[in-house]
Amino acid sequence: MEILLYILGAFVAYLILLRFISHERKLKKRFNKPKTKYSDLTDSDDVHISGRTKLIASLNTPILGSKCCYFKTTVFEVNRYGEDDIIKKDSDWSELKSEVGSSNFILEVNLQPVLILTASSEALVKTNIDTHSEQLLNTSEFENYWLNIKAMLERHGVRVCNVYDKFGKRVKESFVGNDEPLSVVGKGSWRPVTDFPEIQNIIESEQIYVVRGSEKKPLVFTNSNSLLWG
Repeated sequence: MEILLYILGAFVAYLILLRFISHERKLKKRFNKPKTKYSDLTDSDDVHISGRTKLIASLNTPILGSKCCYFKTTVFEVNRYGEDDIIKKDSDWSELKSEVGSSNFILEVNLQPVLILTASSEALVKTNIDTHSEQLLNTSEFENYWLNIKAMLERHGVRVCNVYDKFGKRVKESFVGNDEPLSVVGKGSWRPVTDFPEIQNIIESEQIYVVRGSEKKPLVFTNSNSLLWG
């Protein structure tokens, strides 16, 4: 019976992985279309633009404490040790808890502002920190991270018993900060600046180009060409 449950669990995990790969491939394909210059922006169901980020109301990442307009932080715990108690494979870890946050931001396209609405969005963002490193584990820098990791886990009701728990935990944190190069694909349209009180004091023009997503077709952004084409 235990073997049957193990096989069933492995099969379900395989199906979830296939679905994730298929979904990610669809997101990447949306970047295949040519980029649009600011001067050529018109109402479009799927516009592709690139520029540099400018934060409006910034968030702070849970572990690094970096200011950003998007972050994803995931804590993993070890589920299997290899030979000599060495953790070598990503499959030796399972996800424990995750936090994702985003806020609207400005993307400067050809030095002109475009408002990006992140309510219905997905991100393909490079990893800024991965704590699974022997060089990092034994440093004072990691001790500072560990305090934030504990705080995050406690927010989710996960109790950390003692300091040795840190050797069985791994954190990956990705984020998009200020003045970062970014590519965005989404539905674009020209809108009155007065529709968006949060930018009225920073945008001088009466109209602004706005890019957004929907549940059926989310806005997608990336800060890494290697994630798209690597």
